[in-house]
Amino acid sequence: MQGFFKSWRFRVIAVIALLVLGLMLRAATSGGFATVPADVISFIVTPVERLSSRVSNAATDFFASFTNYSVIKAENDSLKKQMQQLNSEAVDYDKLKQQNEQYKEYLGIKEEKSDLKLVFGSVISHDPGQWFSAFTVDKGSLDGILKGDPVITPDGLVGVVSQVMSTSSVVTTILDPSTSIGALISHTGDTCLAKGDSELMSKGALNLVYIPRGSNVTDGDIVITSGIGGIYPKGLMIATVQSIGLDINMSKYAVVKPMTDISSIRSCSVITSFKGKAAASSSSSGGS
Repeated sequence: MQGFFKSWRFRVIAVIALLVLGLMLRAATSGGFATVPADVISFIVTPVERLSSRVSNAATDFFASFTNYSVIKAENDSLKKQMQQLNSEAVDYDKLKQQNEQYKEYLGIKEEKSDLKLVFGSVISHDPGQWFSAFTVDKGSLDGILKGDPVITPDGLVGVVSQVMSTSSVVTTILDPSTSIGALISHTGDTCLAKGDSELMSKGALNLVYIPRGSNVTDGDIVITSGIGGIYPKGLMIATVQSIGLDINMSKYAVVKPMTDISSIRSCSVITSFKGKAAASSSSSGGS
């Protein structure tokens, strides 16, 4: 008998008895037993309704969150498109800004040499293994460029067009051994020849040869194009004198440094027309 009172059956019966007693007491205080079935139903149904309400709320929240996700995704896609457009406009702005800066830089040249017709271009590649020798620009025959056209920066002459495609051109620099340019030492008026040298090219320099022995050329003198021959306009700056020596014929020569750092050129301008230009240029070099 004592074991029965400790069993789970007794506990269940006790709970049921307490529930019945509670219902009876409530019925007695509220006016009878008529409300007992309602209480029983309420006791059973309330937890179910509570669970149903939670499930319904969860479902509502889920679909609401799904709807919000769709709205947020649409807004996100719209923002991405706006960002892409802004980035594109920023790139266009940078290009325009760069072009304006180029125009300003070349304005001095255009004002001084109003006969020059220029085509602005950007460097798109350098000749592999020959960084100082040649580079390619993003302008070609469709832009009116011809083989033999001089190429400059605001600082001075950098090369000559040696190969032309429809939308790009190869520029052989003034450092290349194949290049020779009719030159003039501005300080003394002596004519000479600026010529590329294979040993000096890697150092970013070139030779100035055939300088008269009696010339008063000194370090720091500026070398410009002579304009003879119609390949290059007269007066374009080429280089500055770095050192002077005597060759085997007892003529003077000089090592000169270009006005422009050839290895760092990012943009340039091709001179497609100028007063006194030769009718045609069949080579990329020559005394001019």
